[in-house]
Amino acid sequence: RGAAAVQCRRADCAMSFARIPCRKCLLRDVPQGQALAALIREWIDALPEARRADPDIANARLNACTHCNHLNAGVCALCGCYVEFRAAQREMRCPDPPDHWRNEFRNEP
Repeated sequence: RGAAAVQCRRADCAMSFARIPCRKCLLRDVPQGQALAALIREWIDALPEARRADPDIANARLNACTHCNHLNAGVCALCGCYVEFRAAQREMRCPDPPDHWRNEFRNEP
């Protein structure tokens, strides 16, 4: 039996899929990624406050990731990280030269 097609939850994504998640979506945006996205949210919440990026900075970073050719279903193909976790950490950088997060997306003391 085939799985029913599911529409991506991102407003600007026209992807509908049965088993294959949208390459350009974050885990939190696809139904198949909800459990893992919840676990990553727990990891982020467990980070010491001093290591967490400002939420606006993290969201700007994630927005840059959704436009990157190296994003593959919530994972960076360059470094293998879950981008939602990497973007939430203050000291992290985009692994792609040039850095897609640029200086204005960094949250450094």
